[in-house]
Amino acid sequence: FRGKRLLKRLATRKFGAEFVNRPKQGFSVPWSVWLQPGHEWREYIEDQLLSDDNVLVPKSSVRYAFEGDLRSPRTSEFIFGLLVLELFARRFNIEPGLV
Repeated sequence: FRGKRLLKRLATRKFGAEFVNRPKQGFSVPWSVWLQPGHEWREYIEDQLLSDDNVLVPKSSVRYAFEGDLRSPRTSEFIFGLLVLELFARRFNIEPGLV
């Protein structure tokens, strides 16, 4: 029983062969929904990126990004990239001069 053979056999009994043997599909994150005004994630992101504790990401870049088309994957991915960068810098005590 190498790999997932046993797991697939059990899953086929429970869910059927059509479900088990279907092609893989990706999972997309609804960033553009989360960035709409009033959504709790948008408030969290703005709080993190526009706070006075901001370490690396210039507030002007954040404001500029939020003025863009938030339904665009490029804009939403850019904003989430800024968030990850900022949270990483805080977590590992990276100072602005080191970047």
